Amino acid sequence: MPDGLLDPAQTALFVVKFTVLFTVLVRLQILEIYTISFYTVGCNMGESTQAADGSNLDEAAIAYTRVSTEKQVRNGRSLRDQRNWVKLECNRRGIELIETFTDKGESGTNFDRQGIHDLRNKAKSDTVSYLLVDELDRVGRHAVETLYYLYELRTEYGVKVISNEVGELDVANNQDLNYVTNRVLSAQSTLETQARRAQAGVARNFIDKKWSSAFRQVPLGYEANDEDDWISINPAEALIVEEAVETFIAADPARALTETLEEAPALPNSFTRGKLRRMLRRPLYIGRPTTKYVDYTRNDDSKSSTTVVDESLRIISDEEHDVILKKLEKMYETYSSNKEEADDVESLATEFSAETLFKCSEVVQIRCPDCDSEMMKDGRRKTGSRMVHNYLCPHCSRNRKFPYKQEVEEFKQEDS
Repeated sequence: MPDGLLDPAQTALFVVKFTVLFTVLVRLQILEIYTISFYTVGCNMGESTQAADGSNLDEAAIAYTRVSTEKQVRNGRSLRDQRNWVKLECNRRGIELIETFTDKGESGTNFDRQGIHDLRNKAKSDTVSYLLVDELDRVGRHAVETLYYLYELRTEYGVKVISNEVGELDVANNQDLNYVTNRVLSAQSTLETQARRAQAGVARNFIDKKWSSAFRQVPLGYEANDEDDWISINPAEALIVEEAVETFIAADPARALTETLEEAPALPNSFTRGKLRRMLRRPLYIGRPTTKYVDYTRNDDSKSSTTVVDESLRIISDEEHDVILKKLEKMYETYSSNKEEADDVESLATEFSAETLFKCSEVVQIRCPDCDSEMMKDGRRKTGSRMVHNYLCPHCSRNRKFPYKQEVEEFKQEDS
């Protein structure tokens, strides 16, 4: 590729991100007709309104600190450094620090954090002029959510940001909004780069036969090696796998999974139809252990998984595995064609469980009952003995707890 030209995939990704962010800003009614561009921080940043003696008048502040790993929590240095800077900055500016909110061992990509939720409630209920945070990506590493959160603090509750990076920021001001937009986009891009590198490291370790780099547990039929970080066949469990495979192949396609669970009693009690289906599909049992992690740093986007060839791990034949895959596919086609309508969320949740759908599909969402926008997590609440999520609509500001206590009772009745 000639020097100076962007990779087409990177260009497309940037355009998508820019379009999404542009749409959000327009919906929030904060984007006037100006071009977002990178710029050098101007002289207006770092300034604050002060009295003649150098102190701010009748102004109070709250602060936010966060570390993302348990190691940082145990070390304690990062949190102490953040708190020390907050105290020094408040003293320097002559403003009163009301409260500091902290999230320990919490990722910035997830806005379902108790500290960030409590901070918002504090800003909503008290007269607060400033939020002090040493770096903007402490608030969040997801660009759209972080920008919306900071803009809401400013426009709804009058809270400006003071950061250790550039001083005072007012996102109601176009120039400062420009800076914050670029900053949070940069933080998200950095995080995505780190994630790609981490995934590449896992893939390379797996190729080097480091089982724990990609998996936490050893599947049925195998055991962990004492001498290295790989696995080998467990003869007793391998017989259980062989029995399950033979039973499934011979079973009536209409109820093959259920029949296998019933007629292969040696299978663990924890096995469900879904777990059995996943086991039968795994290429591990034909000596081809495979992980979803891929080394994308090698500029090869054609792969969706990484496979190691290890014949010592073979339990069943290629022919048996082919029969299994074809039978599972035929079962799925039969299940789909027997229904008058295509699969919807309800039918898929019945087959695979709702948890699996939310975890594996980005299109399964919690949507606002008022305006149908996707809602985002906004902290947790306790309903009786159950901890549930609170959701916030970024478009119309509708709050909604899910599930309500009554909904939980209905779930139980429906499932009984």
